[in-house]
Amino acid sequence: MLGSKRKRVTRACDRCHKLGNKCSPSETPPLCQPCIDYGQKCTYDRPQGRRGAPPKNAPLQPAPSSIRASIISERIATTNIDLDTTLQLAEVYRMTVYPVYCFFHWPTFINHVKARRQDNDRSFQASVMAVCAVAAARLRDGACNELLKVWSPPSSQSDSSGITDIPIISNVHGLRSAALSSISSRAPGSGPEFDDLRATALLTILGIQNGDFDQLQIMLGQYHGMSAQLAFHDESQWPEGLEEWEVQERRCLYWSIYTLDVFASSVWGGMVRHRSCQSFVSYPDHRLDDAVSLSPTLAGELDTVNWIQGWNTVTDLYRAMEEIMDAAAYQNQRAAPHKPPDLPSPFGRPPLSVIESWPVIRDRYDALPSVFKETKPLTGIFVDNVYSFQAANLSVTLQAVRMAIACCQPMSMADRCQIAGELLDILANIPTAYMQLISAPFLHQLSAVGSLLGSVVQGPLTISTYLHIRQILLSFANLLACLETPFIPGGGISERLLKHIARIDLFMQATVDNRKPDHHIFRGESPTVSYACRARTNTAPRPNSQINGPKSPKISVVSHAEKPVDESSHELPFDSSLISNPISQPAFEAIGQTSYNDTVFTLPDDLISYWPLDADQQTIFDSFFVPHNSFT
Repeated sequence: MLGSKRKRVTRACDRCHKLGNKCSPSETPPLCQPCIDYGQKCTYDRPQGRRGAPPKNAPLQPAPSSIRASIISERIATTNIDLDTTLQLAEVYRMTVYPVYCFFHWPTFINHVKARRQDNDRSFQASVMAVCAVAAARLRDGACNELLKVWSPPSSQSDSSGITDIPIISNVHGLRSAALSSISSRAPGSGPEFDDLRATALLTILGIQNGDFDQLQIMLGQYHGMSAQLAFHDESQWPEGLEEWEVQERRCLYWSIYTLDVFASSVWGGMVRHRSCQSFVSYPDHRLDDAVSLSPTLAGELDTVNWIQGWNTVTDLYRAMEEIMDAAAYQNQRAAPHKPPDLPSPFGRPPLSVIESWPVIRDRYDALPSVFKETKPLTGIFVDNVYSFQAANLSVTLQAVRMAIACCQPMSMADRCQIAGELLDILANIPTAYMQLISAPFLHQLSAVGSLLGSVVQGPLTISTYLHIRQILLSFANLLACLETPFIPGGGISERLLKHIARIDLFMQATVDNRKPDHHIFRGESPTVSYACRARTNTAPRPNSQINGPKSPKISVVSHAEKPVDESSHELPFDSSLISNPISQPAFEAIGQTSYNDTVFTLPDDLISYWPLDADQQTIFDSFFVPHNSFT
């Protein structure tokens, strides 16, 4: 009896549709097999077209009253959260988000919340709801687990673990909707207020935390629109009669979103909409937190040092990053196929002096007080922690700037490995608790760093160089594993990275066993040809029979996350039974001591066209520095 005819997949998922891939069904519908193999979201959110003649015009049907009532009741419930919960979430924000995004003069803000200003002030209510949404998202994602071991919110009536049981934490979407509703409910014809601008900035941060990068760009766009209405880029245009603390928090908001704008552009691509040269806003100073007393453990050391000094230096680094990105984009535009005509030579941009820029930036960092170069263990005291926050942020941002500078010129494989290795050494000295508190933004920045590591394996390799790169990749994956939680959207990067290392190991072992065609192997000299790297948005890797062949790999792998899949299926791009833990040392490591180690080869297209980052993430190295990412 003949088997039943295989049912045709009538509609591809969003990811397969975007990449032009074959959307193969899986054993766990509605997920498709390619999305399962690559650990990506499998969604069907795009509008679905209809065949045949369009339907006749029909009046739009209003939403059922039950749905409208549900939406309204959800908004009322989230807007009217009790004061104690609001204060707890506000304190969580201060301990986890405020050291990086210090949008408030905190003593004044918390006093206004206690006085219930949010009950009568629409725009202030938007800011409060947005603060609660960001804090609830951090709690939801497990970013505060280590903090709650040493700290309890002052307004809590029980032990600190009780804060994770607040029901509103599971309704981050409701808090966000309440903030958006407050922003949009201003009187017709009236312009935005400062708190509308601040709430929009907070919802931009929430977009990063939720892994909703479309929402990130939408909220960032709304922020820029409001900023233009308020002439926020020019301090002389601000309202007259502002108190000193009001001036300071406006300065903090402006430069915070400037750094976020550059950060988003460097990690996900796109234009930097803030321009440092068009910013007429001073840096904030110590008066932002004039009511905060120093901790007894730091008072003697910090009599003349305020944490905002380190915060301002981070802003300096992002301003340098903007200049580097501009210079790289200008160089790339000259070779781009689609560009505007060149202006006359007097208007040409002078090239960035790569050799001279790094020593200047490094000297700026070296001149900082020692308190900004050491991250101390996490405590329950804000003033103790805020300096370590700045130290951690400075270290990572400094290395990001260094990589951007290095990518403006051709880099050897050794240079790339050295930069990545030094970054890992620096991160090893930062307590994991701080990186967890920064949460999703830190993971995305590390993922951008991972793209530099990914570009390393695209060049010619020997066994010894691959083993060196492999060790760095494993260290990087282990670091990510310490920071990821199951709740952070887009998580699982470390597991996907380790799976991919195992796939490369299989190719290496096949090469050593002489199971690859001769044109894949080059002995004694660099190859004159190599596999072309398919664009990430072109097509998915195709099956490689040399990798998924019948011979069992010499790598010990155990799956804890998914069932092994039949390797005989031609629709599996890789052996999906490979898993990250544990991954053994490769059998070909011993080859490094033999003459075979001189073999030079390149990885096949199906291994270099996929890299275990978010498929929609376009990194700083892809966006601005591709023409210079060649090996010397």
